[in-house]
Amino acid sequence: MRQGWRWQLRIAAAALALAASAWGATGEGCSAQETTCAATPIQFAGAPANQREIWKVIAEGLQARGIADAEIPEVAALDYSAAAGVPAQAALELTRTEWDAVRHTLDFRLRCVRHAECIPFLVRTRVGESQATRFAAIFAPLNAAARHTPLAGQATSSGDLLVKTGQQATLIWEQSGIRIRLPVVCLEAGARGQQIRVRTQTGARNLRGEVLRSGVLRAVL
Repeated sequence: MRQGWRWQLRIAAAALALAASAWGATGEGCSAQETTCAATPIQFAGAPANQREIWKVIAEGLQARGIADAEIPEVAALDYSAAAGVPAQAALELTRTEWDAVRHTLDFRLRCVRHAECIPFLVRTRVGESQATRFAAIFAPLNAAARHTPLAGQATSSGDLLVKTGQQATLIWEQSGIRIRLPVVCLEAGARGQQIRVRTQTGARNLRGEVLRSGVLRAVL
């Protein structure tokens, strides 16, 4: 029973870490059932995941895409701030690598192999001009395909769009009885099932969401 409470506390801390990441290290005092984030400072406790272990998972993912060892960012070049709620001993996996053409960053989306141990989180690194073209050529086409390919049987005409560019919407993340609702602005239009980019209303973070219904998206991390 005590072990079960420990897992719940870890998930709750990780959920707050996601909120902090999205809001630029701000959130609100929340219940374990549902969180709507606002601008109240929050703090975290506990040992974060080992940075080198996170880096190793990312490095293996880049190597699988043909990135040479010399091109892989060093451990210290990554921003691990969103991994604050990840347990130090958790086994991790890389689920997605994205190229941000505006910021010139590579965004790595990771999660715990045992999903109850943490929520998905993002690690980011800035890319220099000398490598930007190569990384963009590898990852930009993959990102575009994931964003704009609807599920089987779904229409994509303008009449089927449930969110439009510039529209205010709600982004929902939910796991193990914990729900986070973030007010966001859609950066792309989308039909049901499509993944689009959104931005928190403070402008602190760009996130990705799957369109569920009009004005509502599910976080894709």
